[in-house]
Amino acid sequence: MPLRLTRSEAEALARRRGQELDLPRSPTTKLPQAESPLEAALDLLIRALDLPKPRTEYRFHDARSWRFDRAWPDRMLAAECEGVTHEGGRHQRVKGYTEDCHKYTTAALCGWRVMRFTHGMLQDGSAARYLEEAFR
Repeated sequence: MPLRLTRSEAEALARRRGQELDLPRSPTTKLPQAESPLEAALDLLIRALDLPKPRTEYRFHDARSWRFDRAWPDRMLAAECEGVTHEGGRHQRVKGYTEDCHKYTTAALCGWRVMRFTHGMLQDGSAARYLEEAFR
């Protein structure tokens, strides 16, 4: 059973490493130099955990234009930010959801491990726990 890391535990971990973990409280908080606020929060978390720098928008399939939000190709590991909204965004519509299913299934068949994170997972510390486990 996976251990859960709370937001305060993730912040304490970052402080122990001499870094600040400043996750946005709202998924609409825009941070610089990222495709989305969730990706910016993921980037902050990756830095706070002192993990290797990932490739951004990594194209993992030659025949399709599929990309991972963040990827570590040498480990065949990827992280995807899932921006679920109450308004019914792309990932919640049948066509978008079906495309995502094709993408993740193809990635698995190619040997990729894909971690999917929501805003809540970045806030409650569970994303930190999963990332650390993946890099052990």
